[in-house]
Amino acid sequence: MIVRREMRQLSPGDTLSIKADDPSTDRDFELLCTHMGYKMLKKDLNGPVLSFIMQK
Repeated sequence: MIVRREMRQLSPGDTLSIKADDPSTDRDFELLCTHMGYKMLKKDLNGPVLSFIMQK
């Protein structure tokens, strides 16, 4: 998973902004945050493009 690889390269406290168009991405990112200890700072699920901001 590209997002997982990108998050690993960040320093603690850094954030990653992500855009996606797959509705299942919300579930996947929530599981990633729970499993890896990341924090979901913001998500916008309105419209055809979903956006997320995650913090390491």
